[in-house]
Amino acid sequence: MLWVKSFLRCVNGFINQSGSGHMSHIVKSFDASSATLHRGVNVVEASAGTGKTYAIAMLVLRFVVEFNVPVEELLVVSYTKAATEELRSRIRNRLLEARDLLAGSQQDCDDKAFLKYLDSLGNTTPALKRLELALLDMDRAAVFTIHGFCQRMLQEQALESGQFFDMELTADISQIQDELVFDYWRRNLYDLSPFHCSLFLNHFSDPRALYATVKGVAAKDRIEPSKRLPTDEALGLVDEAFELLVLWWQKNALNLEQSFRDAIEKGMFKKPFVTQFDSWWKQCSLFFSQNGQHFPKNLSLLTSQGLMAALNGNKLRGDAKK
Repeated sequence: MLWVKSFLRCVNGFINQSGSGHMSHIVKSFDASSATLHRGVNVVEASAGTGKTYAIAMLVLRFVVEFNVPVEELLVVSYTKAATEELRSRIRNRLLEARDLLAGSQQDCDDKAFLKYLDSLGNTTPALKRLELALLDMDRAAVFTIHGFCQRMLQEQALESGQFFDMELTADISQIQDELVFDYWRRNLYDLSPFHCSLFLNHFSDPRALYATVKGVAAKDRIEPSKRLPTDEALGLVDEAFELLVLWWQKNALNLEQSFRDAIEKGMFKKPFVTQFDSWWKQCSLFFSQNGQHFPKNLSLLTSQGLMAALNGNKLRGDAKK
């Protein structure tokens, strides 16, 4: 990666590839304490419980002792925070145990492969110095989750990446989405008149209901008309239409109510409409007399499509046959 200034030694923990850069067809058994460490990409395939964490801790120890690699230049990446904490602890313990065994302050160890490796070092003075320094720098060890590593690279190379120095990576953005949606709701609805709010709330009961209509829409998708009216102009047109509707209601409400009741007596409407008619009519009357402060349910019943849906088809077909 261009962001990494020096040679980045990525400890994947496994070797079944030769140093030539071509995949070997012969899978070799892997012993982290004695395997030859090749440059380049090296892979070990292993299932659960086969000692991957042990192998990674041993490889970190070998890079520190054999190649004098500062522990902060060794990158160890895992998937979860719990796994990274376990890795960091195991690496620290491995370095600490190696130092104590080489210094003679610890005598017992059940790991024969580990003891064999320490015995093979010969002159232990350089190894002890490197281990001491590594233990002092363990808090700077590059043991990260994938998100954590990306965040560190973006922070350290903020100028090259074009990001803010205090940028944070967030796995769960639902809280941020809620803040944006609620902020949009406040800025666009709180200053509206009761009538305009009632129109809006008839379609979207709360901010999350509004967000659900655009959730999943990609940034490149256009979800608004190309000739969108300014909000003030659109609301002005709504007000003009509502004034005309109020005038119509004042002139025709009594005749319309009587027509509805006559049709109900003849069984022309379905039962749900009949049972809720009185309540619905009262809501409509209040709506048109109080400047639309309380938007009635099923106002679409005043349209031809709404009326057709409420009609009793069986009654109409029966009368037609007669």
